Amino acid sequence: MKSQYRELKKKDEKSDKKNKQIIKSRIIPYVVYIRIISGDVGLLLGFIFSIVGFSILIPFLVAIPSGVFPIWVIIILCKFPIVGLSLLIVRTIYIYRIIYLLKYGEIGLGKIINTEPTNVTVNNQRVYKFVIEFVAKDKKKYTSKIKTHKIGLISNNSQEKLLYNIRNPKRVVLIDILPEQVNEIL
Repeated sequence: MKSQYRELKKKDEKSDKKNKQIIKSRIIPYVVYIRIISGDVGLLLGFIFSIVGFSILIPFLVAIPSGVFPIWVIIILCKFPIVGLSLLIVRTIYIYRIIYLLKYGEIGLGKIINTEPTNVTVNNQRVYKFVIEFVAKDKKKYTSKIKTHKIGLISNNSQEKLLYNIRNPKRVVLIDILPEQVNEIL
């Protein structure tokens, strides 16, 4: 009787741990994933460049053995799918990191310690490097660097809301500069 009671108690403890882990990870609806992916212009441009580039390049590659087109034409045409695929890869990694932080990251408050302009511009807007200090869940202070050109979206508060990776707290993103679809759920 006592041994059965102990076994039941152990099973309950194991199921409690699993339930806590399930509750701990954020449940993000798949609609949000689709909205993030569909709203990403870089991903869309990469897809378009890849499709158009390959659809133009394939007929030229078929004509290589006949010697109709010089090789330099094909080399120039190879640039379109390469640019498209590189855009797809870079933006997919960026979107994956955002989704990972949304699912498993912690929301915290950080203070912007330093702001300095970089030599890079995006759409005629200067990119700034922010140094942010925050206290993570493990009660340690971390500093992280974030670069963005969306300086108008960052509030002038002394405390900024941010998402950080629990396993690697140096990986941080400000909630204000995330895509609009993400800000709606946070």
